Amino acid sequence: MKLTFDPMTIEHLGFKMYSHLPNAVAELVANAFDADASHVTVGVVISPAPAVFVTDDGHGMSASDLQDKYLRIGRNRVKEGERMSESGKRRAAGKKGLGKLALFGIGTKVEIRTKRYASGQRHVIKMDWDEMLAADGEYQPESWLEDAPSDEHGTTVTISSLKRKTAIVGEDLARSLARLFNYVDQDFQVVVSLPEQQEFPVTRDPRIAVLEHRSRIRVANPRRCSARR
Repeated sequence: MKLTFDPMTIEHLGFKMYSHLPNAVAELVANAFDADASHVTVGVVISPAPAVFVTDDGHGMSASDLQDKYLRIGRNRVKEGERMSESGKRRAAGKKGLGKLALFGIGTKVEIRTKRYASGQRHVIKMDWDEMLAADGEYQPESWLEDAPSDEHGTTVTISSLKRKTAIVGEDLARSLARLFNYVDQDFQVVVSLPEQQEFPVTRDPRIAVLEHRSRIRVANPRRCSARR
């Protein structure tokens, strides 16, 4: 596996572009949606070190998917004719191929564990932000294969060495994701899971509440809204 990039570009598009946890996690949720996942878990790890992970039951990535798609910075899937998900049932949510860099805005280490259905092996890749910047434009992350049950499929992305110092509030994260990502329905469910076995579903309700609030503001202050536009 090899990732090729311009060091200045990747630094600008990484932690300088994304610094808020919900925005970075929303990129992974969008990836899960595009992978035809039906269930996504956003998990928080406290011990032995703080980390955030996103697990989906989508179709997973093969070796060629990882090299030719995931590890290509700025890949435009729309221009390459991939406007729909692999099943053809969903319009692609992610388009510009920059989501992987968003993760480094909240942590300096990223691990990807992914497996296609019917394959007997899982691909694992570990990326380190500091090593990437020191690689002078051609980075070879640590990667290996491990045996896995053939009926498993999906992807787990774990972000560690977090820059965030404050505790992650599950309810707040779920509410923020609901406002950022509007594809949640009965066919695509997202839940935020905390170590204390607390779970907070990401629903459309907070987003609808925000839209209704904005609508009321427009009705009450039509001149002010027109001025903003």
